[in-house]
Amino acid sequence: MCFEHLMEDHEFRQVIEGVKLRIPIEDAVRERVPELKRAGALYTACCPFHDERTPSFKVDPRRGTWQCYGACGTGGDVLSFIQRFDGLGFSESLEQLSAQAGLEMPKGWKKKRAGDASRFDKLYDALERAERFYGKLLAGESGRGARAYLAERGLGSATIDAFGIGLSPMSGNPLYEFGQRDGGELLSALYEAGLVRKGEGRSYDFFHGRLMIPIRDGRGRTVGFGGRRLDDKQDSPKYVNTPETPVFHKGRLIYGLDRATKAVRKTRHLILVEGYTDVMAAHQEGFGHVAAVLGTSTTEDHAGLVRRTGARRVTLVFDGDEAGRRASFRALEGLLPLQLEIDVLRLPAGSDPCDLFIREGATGFERHLEDTLDWLDFALSGLKEEQGAKLSDGVDQVLRLIERLPKPVHRESCMTRISEVLELSGESIRLQARGLAGRRRTSTRLPEAPKRGALVDSIPPAGAERGTPTSAKAPQAPLSPQESPRAGASSGRKPSAPVPSGQSPWADDPSGSFDSPSKHAPQPQSQDLNPVSAGAEEAPSAQPDEEREREVKAYCQLVGAVLIDNSLIPAVSESFAGCPDERIADILTTVLDLYENGSEDLEIDASRVMDALGSNPVREWVVPLEEKARSGESTRLVAEGAVKFLKALEGRRSISQHRNQFNEAQDEETRSSALMDIWNESRRLKVPASGNSSAAK
Repeated sequence: MCFEHLMEDHEFRQVIEGVKLRIPIEDAVRERVPELKRAGALYTACCPFHDERTPSFKVDPRRGTWQCYGACGTGGDVLSFIQRFDGLGFSESLEQLSAQAGLEMPKGWKKKRAGDASRFDKLYDALERAERFYGKLLAGESGRGARAYLAERGLGSATIDAFGIGLSPMSGNPLYEFGQRDGGELLSALYEAGLVRKGEGRSYDFFHGRLMIPIRDGRGRTVGFGGRRLDDKQDSPKYVNTPETPVFHKGRLIYGLDRATKAVRKTRHLILVEGYTDVMAAHQEGFGHVAAVLGTSTTEDHAGLVRRTGARRVTLVFDGDEAGRRASFRALEGLLPLQLEIDVLRLPAGSDPCDLFIREGATGFERHLEDTLDWLDFALSGLKEEQGAKLSDGVDQVLRLIERLPKPVHRESCMTRISEVLELSGESIRLQARGLAGRRRTSTRLPEAPKRGALVDSIPPAGAERGTPTSAKAPQAPLSPQESPRAGASSGRKPSAPVPSGQSPWADDPSGSFDSPSKHAPQPQSQDLNPVSAGAEEAPSAQPDEEREREVKAYCQLVGAVLIDNSLIPAVSESFAGCPDERIADILTTVLDLYENGSEDLEIDASRVMDALGSNPVREWVVPLEEKARSGESTRLVAEGAVKFLKALEGRRSISQHRNQFNEAQDEETRSSALMDIWNESRRLKVPASGNSSAAK
């Protein structure tokens, strides 16, 4: 949902300003990053968006901004922090914070937003309508058996309503018929959502004879369904999930986390179980910090979701049989790189968490939590009685988990623990670990642990709303600006490839400063402008990509300089128009708009520019660009050097154009005119008309 056009509405800017006045950024960050500590005028912590040992994440309450000075180099205001941490879009983060601040969104905003509905919005709407449809079937005559099953499991009507449970009958295709009656748009969305299918000339419901359990994303939107078989005599899987769709990815969802996040942030403890009914029973008994991985190994995306809850402890509670043990190992693979306190609750054989909650209630479950095992002790349990090949295979399983730990000292400590528990020599354990690593190099490897600097969020292409991150890896999609009247002012520009997408332009060198223009400013090389040799083919002085990279960097320097010193704007604004990267151009155009149309007594700082940019994803670059400028030499010298470089580049290109006209001229008059243009242009820009000296000296 694009909110860009709404940001021009004065009412919306007032909401943004009101949110920032009423919700101190340090409070919003501390709620999600509890280790945030005051350090002088700033607050610091380890960056929540990448793994690090030394705190590089800083919050400045005076300016209302945050900035990572480490590997990811990201920064912004309270809105951008909520976006990135909670996996929300701009509009959703504004809604959330405005409600928290007690502010009302302007009248008619829902109608305006609905007019910008995307294909994904239609999918979400279809899934929500399907949820209500399944719920009516459960409440009707055909749902009598399903209601009896739920009662047997101990789930009450309030829990059924809260989790949106419904029914897909064994016979007929009621959902298809419902979509057909409503019209083609809903039916098309039901096909795309995987709830209705086509085959052999007919359409049919995907689910039959199953309890329908909505699966929701972190924002509480239904993105798919889990179907629980009602007749256990049937020869079919006990659980079937919605097929993968544009909005449903099993490896990126944790069931019930939308309802559990608030409780997890309060307790800093997340309990992971295996089944849907386990989660429902836990919440029914007051354990709101319980969620479930959807029958798959935990992934880097799952790890990113757990990190965002702020959990410091994760407890695994799976069925007390061999299948439950395997599920625990699958969960540990993705969780161990997070370096959290992880323990495991072993249930009695034949029981599951749902039975435990219903049978013993909250008090009984709390007693069981006192008997949890550290994850390594759990992994080693039962191996002491094994011998020979079975013992060796069991040790391999544990060593594969240890490989997931990011710190060498932690891995070494765990191998020492294996040696102590199993009464084996430390050397034999290390030899087996090296052998396992060697075998894995020639076979399928486990996914690598998240690397330092990996991003947990990505910025989508133009026209898409930012939601739950799709990967913990650095985003691959190019960052395109949201279309807006401001962006339209830069016609003909093409995004510049050298600037990385989704992160600040210098995320790989966040501590470095802008180069001094007097010493290191990139200099475009002049061409030989002698008309006598103009026809000779010459090698370009710099590759086009390198030249564009230098040019974009100069414009980034201008952004940082004018945000620090607004008095520079009149002197350098003439250079704003030529930026080849629309993203940086949007920032420059916004700065100029605020300077020309804003109040003279208001400073044009990073926070104000981000307010004006609204939902444009490039708002996340404003603070890093300003901070980059602060870490360099004289702001005025940086700006002067950037302008000098850009003018020299403009001169070289202009003279090159006139040279082409000279070369292509068919008559003496045109050649003379082009030659005069070359001479006049070189004098105007103070660059040599011939020779190979630098154009920017």
